[in-house]
Amino acid sequence: MNARVLGLLGLALVAACASPAAEDSAESGNALSGGVAIGTEVETTTSVHIRRSASTSDDQNILGTLPPGTKVKVLASDPVDGFYNVEVLDSALVKALKTSKGWCSGKYLLGGTAEPETSDTGVAKTLKAQFVSKNCRPMKDDNGAFMKPTVDDFVINAGGKIDFAVMEVNSSALPYGTMLHIPELDALPAIAGKGRPVEFKVVKTAESASAEPLTVTLCTTASGFLPPAGTELTLAVAK
Repeated sequence: MNARVLGLLGLALVAACASPAAEDSAESGNALSGGVAIGTEVETTTSVHIRRSASTSDDQNILGTLPPGTKVKVLASDPVDGFYNVEVLDSALVKALKTSKGWCSGKYLLGGTAEPETSDTGVAKTLKAQFVSKNCRPMKDDNGAFMKPTVDDFVINAGGKIDFAVMEVNSSALPYGTMLHIPELDALPAIAGKGRPVEFKVVKTAESASAEPLTVTLCTTASGFLPPAGTELTLAVAK
């Protein structure tokens, strides 16, 4: 083997060793953790996978890899198992990934803080609520219409075009028609596999705004994939 070939092989070997796999680098000492205001812009500190859901259990869950310094925007205040729901701000990367949204580990995200956002109604962009599940098909909403479709229709009916499920809250703090999504549910494989969050429309509220604790009822007839009753969830105002 001549010297030129050996030299080329040596360069290739050096290049291979100098390119660490995504997420192999040490996490930042100032890694993102805890609640973060929606809309906060952060950046990746190393090459990091962006995933369909907040899970490392399946390589098929990986949408692609974001290079160091990639700017992303936080879409939900609280992480799920250390992962943040984010939107990629680089249009070229979005085109390559064929999606702008996914989940990244907070270990490899770094950024400042942002002022808490409020919706057009003045309601905080994120609220904490306890979860209740029941079959509300026989129930009527604030406008006298039956409360449907259900979250199960959205998740199970892969060919459907259902955009939201309905919910009841025990307070008037979230007015009729408020559109919400729940990051903890978005992270579940059955929902994350759809490639978009389930949006919930508030259709039944209490007369008073002072309900403690705030609870949310999702209309469902098959709640096997939903969290246990009493679980604390995040209500994130979608629009």
